[in-house]
Amino acid sequence: MHDRIISVAVLLVASMILCSDIRLLWAHGEPEKVVEGKYVVSLVLVPQGEEMSLRFFFRDFKTGQRLLVPISFHIKIRDHQAQKFVFESPNIRASNGVGTLVYQFSLDGFYEVFLEFEKADEPGKIYRPDDWYLWIPAGHAAEAHGYYRIIAISALLVAISGMAWWSRKKRNRGKGIHSASLSKELR
Repeated sequence: MHDRIISVAVLLVASMILCSDIRLLWAHGEPEKVVEGKYVVSLVLVPQGEEMSLRFFFRDFKTGQRLLVPISFHIKIRDHQAQKFVFESPNIRASNGVGTLVYQFSLDGFYEVFLEFEKADEPGKIYRPDDWYLWIPAGHAAEAHGYYRIIAISALLVAISGMAWWSRKKRNRGKGIHSASLSKELR
């Protein structure tokens, strides 16, 4: 019973360590934003070498279909920690309801992404969805660091579990208890 409590405690502590990395808890905020009950804008982050591709998908709220009318959009990126804008795009055109911006973030961190868009069939009407609050790693080197930590913690858990199992098996052998006899006793 004592070994079981220790194993559960180890697993709980390891889970807390794993989840203490805020990047794993709050990866990309809410990826979809509803705009005025008419449109849905989704944001997907796609690493491209040292840069990050921000892909925006524009859809009709009622039908779920991509907006096929020409869309012009503008993006601002604000560093949350520095509390200042680090990037402002020129007007970008979306094609077939998809718009892309490729940007290189210089530091790991939380960023706010602001979007404004205008549809060609509604000139002068600017739509502004709520901003996205995102954790963005600076290139693959920063992203890999988090994965190495997960792999190391997983390996540690496997090693601890293996040692606990081996210790219990060794103690049971010393007492003359075998797994076959335990299963008969449980029936």
